[in-house]
Amino acid sequence: MNSAFSDVEDHSQDTSRICDAWVLGAAQWILWNGQQLFKLVNWREELGTSSALVERHRDENGNPIPKKHCWDDWKRGFEQVVSSGAYGEECVNITYILMSMFACGIQYQAELHREIAELREKQKESSKTERTETDNDY
Repeated sequence: MNSAFSDVEDHSQDTSRICDAWVLGAAQWILWNGQQLFKLVNWREELGTSSALVERHRDENGNPIPKKHCWDDWKRGFEQVVSSGAYGEECVNITYILMSMFACGIQYQAELHREIAELREKQKESSKTERTETDNDY
């Protein structure tokens, strides 16, 4: 995944088909694994991700978990694919679809965070009401 957009990897001598393959491989990886990784990266507190897991940045199977800045780097890499004009039509189309999914995921995340905050607030209010009623019973 990182090899597709990393400054460390030099793809300047690769043919356009090879460059497309790097990007398509990265897009496929995101499509297969992205949802779970997106949750682990962005909802660590809500998911109860262990602090040891966060510190090591590896999941329970030992696979690396990217930090949020990785998502940002990948997103910028995909944006460059669409805007550069250096990639094939299929590669750009799939990348555009993936970017649309990123945008939907971010919107969904914001909505879900709002819903979680509302539920927590209702739970707090409910707990206060129960305590008040219990206190009044005595």
